Amino acid sequence: MSRGSDSTVFRLMSWVCVLGTPIMLFALPTLLRIRAAKAVGLELDTGISKTGAWMIGGLFLMLIILIALY
Repeated sequence: MSRGSDSTVFRLMSWVCVLGTPIMLFALPTLLRIRAAKAVGLELDTGISKTGAWMIGGLFLMLIILIALY
């Protein structure tokens, strides 16, 4: 493997870590809440909450910063 491909793999993995971690931390409780509500027969509003909107905005900001750095 050449040195350039190592750099590409490192960049890809850093993007996955930086963007994937907040997504997982936000999505997991929400998905578990929806699953529990369905198990007891409740209907849950699945719209984007205020926290979700801030999380999405933060992720886009991190994406812009990462693109600017690379």
